[in-house]
Amino acid sequence: MMACSTGQRTRPQVCDHTMVSTSCPPSWDFTDDFAHDEMTGAVHRLLADSRTPMSAMEIAHRMSLPRVVATTIITHLARQGLVQISPLTPSAGFLSQAIAALTGDQHHRAASLSSMKIIVTGPAGAGVSTFVGAAARHAPVRLLETIPDRAGALTSYCLEQGAVDVSPNGRVHLLAAPPPAVFDALWVDVTRAASAILVLVNSHRPWTAIPVLEAAHETRLPLLMVVNHIDSSHPDPSNIAARFGVESDLIHITDARSRPATRSTLARLLRRVEAASTPAALRGVFTQEACRG
Repeated sequence: MMACSTGQRTRPQVCDHTMVSTSCPPSWDFTDDFAHDEMTGAVHRLLADSRTPMSAMEIAHRMSLPRVVATTIITHLARQGLVQISPLTPSAGFLSQAIAALTGDQHHRAASLSSMKIIVTGPAGAGVSTFVGAAARHAPVRLLETIPDRAGALTSYCLEQGAVDVSPNGRVHLLAAPPPAVFDALWVDVTRAASAILVLVNSHRPWTAIPVLEAAHETRLPLLMVVNHIDSSHPDPSNIAARFGVESDLIHITDARSRPATRSTLARLLRRVEAASTPAALRGVFTQEACRG
């Protein structure tokens, strides 16, 4: 059988939000020349049967694989030219299309695979999963990660990935991640190749977001603090900004249960990315006393 193109020889960059589609027909027979194992063949058949691009995390979920195994398999397939993958970071053109899609403008048909990753995080009870579920086009993909903690014991954490369609070949992926204070090594991993970070803040317990905000600031990624407003109170962004010692344009009030509200929030964040902004300087030191004051 004639081989598929194997022109891609440099090591491709693959992350959990990488979009993947097959370059070869589902009837393709793997040969010893490519040293494919059974699982690699199964991943390729999944992509061929789906007929639509999938993210690396979707593949991991569908195949019940750890993310690291799924990305390793995708990397191998991409090096052999058997799959196409999206660039690790989005182009300026894709970013503009993503903002248009989030604000209700007509979707654009991208000629090539495109993707970007937004980290959505916050303290327990802030509404992280609710936000991702409301913004996503379908129910988010859930994946358990088992990682040794500092004492060597294995601990499981749940990651959720939702997606907003930008085009048939492009998506904005939202990764709901546990607070970085829970396990620092996982935080470093999930923020790799992210374009920006949303930090959900509980309007009644804002001080609980302090460790998350400090870790998010250290990434130097564009950042937006999102106060989850779901009751009859009227939080003032200026007051919240003053209590946290940040610029007021870093604060956004939203309802994490609402699709229009969450997508408007994402559009505001992507405009910060588009403007090549960095997190506003966090003046002073976060303290629980300051936030309670």
